[in-house]
Amino acid sequence: MSGGDASRCPGAGLRHATPGALLLIALAGSAVAGGPGDDSSAGGDVAAPAETIVFARATSLWRTDLDGKGAAVEVARLDQPATGVTSIRSDRAGSVLLVEIAGTWAWVELATADGGAALPTLQPLACAAGPATIAASGDLVVCMSPDGTPVLHRLRPRPRASGRARVGRDVTFLDGDTLELAAAGDDGIWAQSVRRPRERRRLVPEAPVRAFLPSPDGKRALGVYREPEGGKATSGERDVLTTF
Repeated sequence: MSGGDASRCPGAGLRHATPGALLLIALAGSAVAGGPGDDSSAGGDVAAPAETIVFARATSLWRTDLDGKGAAVEVARLDQPATGVTSIRSDRAGSVLLVEIAGTWAWVELATADGGAALPTLQPLACAAGPATIAASGDLVVCMSPDGTPVLHRLRPRPRASGRARVGRDVTFLDGDTLELAAAGDDGIWAQSVRRPRERRRLVPEAPVRAFLPSPDGKRALGVYREPEGGKATSGERDVLTTF
């Protein structure tokens, strides 16, 4: 699994992690800073295993193996206690993290293996409280602006807001051959090219009422639809989580 949230993971190495702020990352041959000390470490070169977990503890973000039994490696510093961290997301490579902390969003690019490198700190994003998504490439984030409209932030090579994404609600990325935004609207679910915003295509004629979440390639998705109780329109409605 890559670039998502995980709320429960086994392992004694995670016993001090902040609940609800764990991230499982599938990595391929990347490395992080690490070294000796207690059940955690900072400094030195430590190769990351194929799958790792990132979690918040004290005033830092840490990385450990999938079982949570190995030594945790400190990978980034927080500017406030980890108890405020409610979500951690990553790009496909696990090199850029998107962190929700105390109702705000920030990002950090993890340092490559370098024993002398200082730990990076989170950089704030001009995002309002609400959902935010990072592209698989780690270059872009889409989130809600203070006025309630989706906005794109380019993280690399130079962080900057790159424009409004007027595509609807529940906006996320589709990482196919062409990077697109997908969003639910009153007239269905639409995909819009990031580079050419006027290029739009409708994916589904009827959008879910909430919780729209597509797969990265845009071929499958899930969302909450309203359906009649017992299949009868006169019996009221219920929310149903549906795949499509």
